Amino acid sequence: MLGITTAPRPECANYFNDTFASAFDAGFREFVIRSEPESICGPFPARTAACSMSATVNPLRLGNYGNWLALARDLYRLAGDDEIIVTAEDDVIFSPDTAAKTEEIMAGLPKEGFGFLSLYSSSIYQRAIPDGVHHFSSKCLWGACCLAWTKESLWSVITNPFFLKWRGIDNNPPPIGNPN
Repeated sequence: MLGITTAPRPECANYFNDTFASAFDAGFREFVIRSEPESICGPFPARTAACSMSATVNPLRLGNYGNWLALARDLYRLAGDDEIIVTAEDDVIFSPDTAAKTEEIMAGLPKEGFGFLSLYSSSIYQRAIPDGVHHFSSKCLWGACCLAWTKESLWSVITNPFFLKWRGIDNNPPPIGNPN
């Protein structure tokens, strides 16, 4: 299951359709969309007929973190038996085998104490290294552009008091709804 957050873009760009198309080509078929007011996330491509899709437009602007937290709650609630949940922003382009590769990689990772697997690679991390999973140490996380979670690890974030109180760098309004 893939959740995508959308936000208004000052340059009137519609990144969502490219993100959706690449996610579909990457093997994702279950989508949950959480949009900020005035976001452009359509018209939906014709491929939506072959997908399961839930889309919600926030009644008020929640900001990047609030929108993500609302999406994470939606994903947890809708995940059913899905054990892998992926969150992405609306300007991510997926490699063609991302869904299958993510399942394969996560199947080999320890479940206890698992946080998330970043599927995003900023140009700041690009080095002459072979393809695959690599550990790197950093005091920074260059955005939550695309993260894969276990259902349990996502639950630990959306119910953690620290994350429920935090409002992002701009001290945005609290996210709507509750995690249950």
